[in-house]
Amino acid sequence: MSTVKARKLYATKNMSRKEWLMARQSGIGGSDAASIAGLNKWSSPLKVFMEKTESLNEVSEQPISEAAEWGNIHEPSIRKKFKDNHPELRVQQSHYMWQHPIHKFMLANVDGLVFDPNRGWGVLEIKTASEWLNDEWGEEQAPENYVIQIQHYLAVLGLNYGWFAVLIGGNKYREFFIERDNSLIEPLIELEKDFWENHVIQNIPPEPDGSDSSAEILQRIYPASSALPTDEILELEDSTVDLINELDQIKEQVKALDKRKKEIEQALQKQLGDYQVGMVEDRKVSWKTSRGFNEQELAKAKPELYEQFAVTALDKTAFKKAYPKIYNEFMLPTGKRTFSVKEEEVLYVV
Repeated sequence: MSTVKARKLYATKNMSRKEWLMARQSGIGGSDAASIAGLNKWSSPLKVFMEKTESLNEVSEQPISEAAEWGNIHEPSIRKKFKDNHPELRVQQSHYMWQHPIHKFMLANVDGLVFDPNRGWGVLEIKTASEWLNDEWGEEQAPENYVIQIQHYLAVLGLNYGWFAVLIGGNKYREFFIERDNSLIEPLIELEKDFWENHVIQNIPPEPDGSDSSAEILQRIYPASSALPTDEILELEDSTVDLINELDQIKEQVKALDKRKKEIEQALQKQLGDYQVGMVEDRKVSWKTSRGFNEQELAKAKPELYEQFAVTALDKTAFKKAYPKIYNEFMLPTGKRTFSVKEEEVLYVV
């Protein structure tokens, strides 16, 4: 381990989840790096900012997600499979959170370390993936966000290579060898440095990036419970008009694209005519006869089963029409905020 010059910042073996979350606030980890670079579809720079700056003093222990739980369960067997495939390598777990010797904000919490007699030490990352993500793991190339993650680890630990061992869909095992890429690491360090120093340290949130993650975080930063009354109106900056005009243009473009999409679909349907399937080169076009579950027929044929699973639901539309005042009484806060942009009617008094 003499080639690893990174500092052992925390021992993680017996950490509680809350202690681990607090330790992660000390800097930027591998999965954070991919999010900051905009390559993690499950996260965003704004979400990473929140995770690094929000107080965990009052956070109760939260159970990990089901996917993460199964990842932990499978990790030992995936590690064993990798060891069996590589008897020439020494494989060991890493129970530390490592810190870059110069860039203190860069952290690494790796799944393992491997020793190759010819290459020296390297990183081992163990992953589990849904069958739905099979296409993202090519035969020779790991997904971009994971490549960023392992390059971040190589930068922190000062190592030159790493391995991915991944189990896909519970029954497909693959391995990927990754060389250190300084042409990627150097701009990555600058990106992380800018994020840490100009956003986290300064407590200035980065701009939202349009992701679902950013939308979720904005609801958390500005919750409905803290919203001011609607008669308190903020005077927006003059430049906001440009954003609103751009939004209007995009809405019109979306409408036009949606109309064109329907025109193309209908043109293809006309070509198919009575055929349900058509082929052109390697593309298949289908307009198949659809089926729908018929509740009425089930009720007639098997009334006992229908009664067993039937659920009575309130017809809100009919209730609102019949009792509009009572309906309005029960329009209660949902805990979320609804966004819209409208043209306000202005009354001029002469």
